[in-house]
Amino acid sequence: MDTLGGVTPNPRIYRYGLQNASAPGITLRGYFTFNPTLSLQIYAQLFFASVRYGPTYDVPVTGQKPTVYLSEL
Repeated sequence: MDTLGGVTPNPRIYRYGLQNASAPGITLRGYFTFNPTLSLQIYAQLFFASVRYGPTYDVPVTGQKPTVYLSEL
């Protein structure tokens, strides 16, 4: 059976996990003026995103339109 990140998929169970997300970024801008009619503008932007999940929690799914309540987590 196929696994997703070490977790076996089951369509009748919802899996939730605590999420620790990080998304730092850097923006650099530079302006150089050579004379009143000639200038150079430089723009660079770097992004990085990372998500790590903590312990997972399983909630069984029942019915046609399942609802998960906060008290079940």
